[in-house]
Amino acid sequence: MALFILLCGAAFEATKWADSARARLELAQTDLALAQQTRRARMHGAPDAFDRAQLKALSDWSEHGTSLWLARIRVEERLVDAAAGAGLKDARISIADATEGDRSAPVLRAEVSGAYAGGGLTALLGRLSQDPKTFAFDRLRIDEADTAQFKLELLFPVQIDPPQARP
Repeated sequence: MALFILLCGAAFEATKWADSARARLELAQTDLALAQQTRRARMHGAPDAFDRAQLKALSDWSEHGTSLWLARIRVEERLVDAAAGAGLKDARISIADATEGDRSAPVLRAEVSGAYAGGGLTALLGRLSQDPKTFAFDRLRIDEADTAQFKLELLFPVQIDPPQARP
């Protein structure tokens, strides 16, 4: 009975937290689309203060890399650090090989799974929410076959930056 109450409480908190994360992702994607439209519309002129603020917000919220593989590594490092900090010693992390969504606002799907015991999942969600980079909670599944296991799917906005020229 206590496990059922714990599962219900965790599901409620995860849903509440997911709504907040999903709203942040939607705002980030809207800002990204607006920034890209603004940039295309003003390609012949210098960006004004509004354009610069939009581009900075987009840059701050996204995971960066000069290639998709570097962005994947950065997302994986964030998840490994968060899982370790949450005490999830046997967490399994997998990152998609390609981005999803349209080209103006690509996202990278990541999955964290492991034993559902104690407050580890809640601590993981708390650690991830403290990160200034945006992500969205896509799905949470808790299975109770032999031992309780969770599977958390997240979406991370990514921005592939052109490599900088070396002198």
